[in-house]
Amino acid sequence: SLVVAAYLKVPPNSGNLIMVDPLEYHWHGLRVKMGVPLGTDKVLPVKTNKVYFFAPFLRHGTEQSKSDDDRWVLSINLSTIMKLNDKEYR
Repeated sequence: SLVVAAYLKVPPNSGNLIMVDPLEYHWHGLRVKMGVPLGTDKVLPVKTNKVYFFAPFLRHGTEQSKSDDDRWVLSINLSTIMKLNDKEYR
């Protein structure tokens, strides 16, 4: 399975994509994780025509938009189906 986020229209200052560390719960109670302060999520820059693919179990979000223009994002969840001898496997 995959998540696809395709940015169709991104005005300036409309916020970036944020990915949360999937191991965040393992770092709970520590002040730093491998030299990086806790709470520092990965901020991925977005622009028009940029496409991101990522695993559906990753927590993600978007920074607050500081633009009055609309941002258009096409999000799709993809799942594969394998067909073997006329039987479907998901």
